[in-house]
Amino acid sequence: MKTPQTGRLITQFISDLRKTSRLARHRNCIVLSGSLKWCDALSKEIVEHPQPGLSVDTESQQQDTIRISANHPADASGKIKTIHHDFARKYLGQEFDIVIFDCHQNFSADALGIIGGTIRAGGLLLLIVPDLSIWGESVSTPSPYTKRFKRILTSDPHTICIGQDQPLPDLSVAKNPDPASVSFLDQDIAVQAVEKVVTGQRKRPAVLISDRGRGKSAALGLAAQSLLLQSTNKNKIKIAVTGFNRQSVETVFQHAGLDDTSSSLKFYPAEKLALKKRKCDLLLVDEAASIPMHLLEHILQNYSRIAFSSTVHGYEGTGRGFVLSFSKLLNQYTRGWKTTRLEAPIRWSVDDPLESLLFKLLLLDAEISPLEQTASPSDFSSQISEAELINPESLIQNNLLLQDVFGLLTQAHYRTRPSDLQNLLDNPANRLLRISCHNQTTAIIHVVMEGSLENDVAISVWKNQRRPKGHLIPEILSAQLGLCEASSLRTARIVRIVTHPELRRRGLGSMALEAVEQILTKEIDMLGTTFSLSADTLSFWLSNRFQPVRIGIAKSSNTGHHSCTLLKSLSDDAAHIQHEAARQLSTNIGIALSRDLNTLDAEIAIAIIRSVNGHKQSPRDYLQTLHQRQYDDLICLAYFGRNPDGMISVLCNFVRIILSFKDNGLDQEMETLLVQRVLQNREWGKCVALSQSSARPQDRTQGKTQGMVQLRNIIRSSLEKFDSERAIERLAHYDST
Repeated sequence: MKTPQTGRLITQFISDLRKTSRLARHRNCIVLSGSLKWCDALSKEIVEHPQPGLSVDTESQQQDTIRISANHPADASGKIKTIHHDFARKYLGQEFDIVIFDCHQNFSADALGIIGGTIRAGGLLLLIVPDLSIWGESVSTPSPYTKRFKRILTSDPHTICIGQDQPLPDLSVAKNPDPASVSFLDQDIAVQAVEKVVTGQRKRPAVLISDRGRGKSAALGLAAQSLLLQSTNKNKIKIAVTGFNRQSVETVFQHAGLDDTSSSLKFYPAEKLALKKRKCDLLLVDEAASIPMHLLEHILQNYSRIAFSSTVHGYEGTGRGFVLSFSKLLNQYTRGWKTTRLEAPIRWSVDDPLESLLFKLLLLDAEISPLEQTASPSDFSSQISEAELINPESLIQNNLLLQDVFGLLTQAHYRTRPSDLQNLLDNPANRLLRISCHNQTTAIIHVVMEGSLENDVAISVWKNQRRPKGHLIPEILSAQLGLCEASSLRTARIVRIVTHPELRRRGLGSMALEAVEQILTKEIDMLGTTFSLSADTLSFWLSNRFQPVRIGIAKSSNTGHHSCTLLKSLSDDAAHIQHEAARQLSTNIGIALSRDLNTLDAEIAIAIIRSVNGHKQSPRDYLQTLHQRQYDDLICLAYFGRNPDGMISVLCNFVRIILSFKDNGLDQEMETLLVQRVLQNREWGKCVALSQSSARPQDRTQGKTQGMVQLRNIIRSSLEKFDSERAIERLAHYDST
């Protein structure tokens, strides 16, 4: 334990450091390394040490300190509030003077990324960690992530590491630093951009992007204040605000000078804005990257005057993936949009030590390296490309390679988090394959090895009694589809596959999949993947001979899409599992489309039907199996105007068989109508409106009439195409009676 004199030296040093830091608008990181008891005792002394101009006895000062931990509060007095790191996100939009971050158990990179941005200028991050000499050095499960983390902490010139029973480092503090200046020019431009959304043309949103601390939220609030002051009592404008939650947008309300009691400025959860259009003259969306993409799409559809803000490098990891995805939506639903980038920080200085440290620790600023034109573009997709598995040790030893790899992975998924880097480096089940050309990274594929479960564990999974972490595909096949033997197979799950943006549509993704199969073929029985279902992604996997085996019933809260699991067997045992799983999907897809999947895109539904049917039963074969009465039901529907309600089963089966064949003689509009009306049981009017028909009925009666005509024509042409002899014979029979 420290001596009283040592404790006084430390607390006085930190007091002096904070005094100069407030003048320089710096934030600092102090690492306390030792036992949890020692770290907590010293951090409590640091918090309670008097600060010039601040009183530790006031309630406000107590609220400006927070402790993040996976453990229970260490301060029995209750002066330091401790929250579990899983709840750090609730404190977005708040500010603290001191954050104590406990790294002793279950270190959370996500929580550190979130809470690091809540520390105000002159504030302090106290990282309390185990003994640095042994932290993460377990013989059984060493942590490359922690090794890299420690190396950055100990080599950073502005980070002070204080160890228990260790000699003190240099505790000198620079005297009388020059006061840091603050530039509000970027923020003024941002405020004007938001105001123009209201005064300019409709459907021209403003998009404010920056790193944290640049005043995006404040700009939204200042613009709201300006617009409200300019409006008259007769024409008082109404402004709606949304974000991750009400607390996260507190900065907007503070700078607007209003709270929720005002009728002019109201907060609404994003879900409510998406489901029901609210009356407002301007909608402010703060930290758009925290809102699921499908909700942002609905918001863009429902509101014509919107200003968005989003962090580029922050607690969600790199924002490049979000920007790319969101840009597509903006191009689709707006007439024109303008990006305003805020570069100069406002909440702290340009050279803030803590921001620089967090960027390095969490790789928040990982970007994609542009390709050097040392070869022709065609070379990058030719046979000269190389494929190699790269291990965590090589990544932490080569920071440029790590930045390149993680930059590619993060731009492929807009919700990449700091914990993804931690998992990438520390999970022994990971396999990372790099495709390169002329030593430049052109594609990355992230694979997780799953399965090979012991028999007792496999049975528990099948009984839905256990869910072993890191075995998603075996769990789906066993617990959801009842295929217990799947848990014993060796599965390689494709988590992410991404190609360099300058080399899209050149076959590199397929090349990477082939390389994975070749490299891992002796280690696995099958490849698998689970992803958010869209037409483009499904087409990619189908083109690489993967087969759908399950569609998730619930939609993802992030994307608004159903999930889809696909397999590609590489052994006889896996082929049996894949065949049985696909057979189940083929059997159940008709019922699922009429219930939980009744909003699934028709193009996706048709692709899945074709994949799982496998052309095993042709429309003619199906018609030949029908009893005379069932066949005559189809004849009467097609030629004599019978209502289809009394023949739903035979009609649905016939439609499913027709759609499973590409050469069915139907165009896209006809196929879409069959899916939406017959299989998904949508209303007639909506089916016709969604089927790209040139005749778009405005009322339900007209829609049903036109839809019924189309349906009868489709069934008639299908009968004549696939079984004309029997159709003619039955028509002749009815004509003669």
